Amino acid sequence: MNEEGFRSFLKKQGRSDGTVNQCVQFAREFEAYVAEHRDAKDLDEAAPDDLEAFASWNKQQRRSINSYLWAIHRYYEYTLNDSMGRRATDM
Repeated sequence: MNEEGFRSFLKKQGRSDGTVNQCVQFAREFEAYVAEHRDAKDLDEAAPDDLEAFASWNKQQRRSINSYLWAIHRYYEYTLNDSMGRRATDM
């Protein structure tokens, strides 16, 4: 993940420092999940089924997935990956 670029993108959207930090953290957690539990090495290689598996895993951990999906959508908006951004929004 290009964290610096993602942070800059979020700041240009007028997001607060707290929101920027949370988005980066949630995107990092998704990236760590796909690296550890799925075949993807980073967010740019993740597929919709990786996102669905991450959501299911979060629910098993008794976490709310909505904030994660919002942050992940923003990441894919930044990288111009429309299909993953739409999938995050649709979930």
